[in-house]
Amino acid sequence: MHSGSWAIDLRVIVLGFTASVLAVHALPELPPLFWFAALFLPVIFPWRGRIVWAALIFGALITTWHAQNLLDQRWPVAQHGSDHWVQGTVASLPEREGRQERGVQRFLFE
Repeated sequence: MHSGSWAIDLRVIVLGFTASVLAVHALPELPPLFWFAALFLPVIFPWRGRIVWAALIFGALITTWHAQNLLDQRWPVAQHGSDHWVQGTVASLPEREGRQERGVQRFLFE
């Protein structure tokens, strides 16, 4: 195998990984994580496309796992529409220099 074919293989692997990440983003709901165990089984057998298949499944698995972690951090549905008190101190206000504001934050609330 010469160096040119390795570069092509690496591009195919990266393209497969990226395509699976985008495919998960296009799904109406996240696939169950246990599906990935079955989808990884063909990787243990020697066949020509197993590295690309592994990249596809790995990209989808990582994206699904990360998305599920983010979904688990959402505000609980039972709390939607309820009132909550937040107490804190305004630690800083934006400083104006002419027509522009300095800093990224509008104000810092602690």
